[in-house]
Amino acid sequence: MKHDLMIALSAYSDLEDAIGYYESKVIGLGKRMEVDFWKSVDLVQKNPMACRIWHKLYRHKMLENFPYSIIYEVLSEKIIIYGVAHLRIQPEKRYKI
Repeated sequence: MKHDLMIALSAYSDLEDAIGYYESKVIGLGKRMEVDFWKSVDLVQKNPMACRIWHKLYRHKMLENFPYSIIYEVLSEKIIIYGVAHLRIQPEKRYKI
């Protein structure tokens, strides 16, 4: 069973920034990053507890092919995605929730 999903505006902004960056480097790479993101979101929806707690109560799911992680929280039957973080950024900046 898939959980309900909410994506914060900041997460959409993070995603758009990342897609724009990759698309500016190689045509089509931004689209591949977006597909990778939505595949990871689908896996999180199907089994949100599979990813470990990373910071306080937040969990993270690493993208398969890009150095980004989906930062989310599970509340009852709802998943809230707060950000899409680059993994090389310092942790205190990564978790700006």
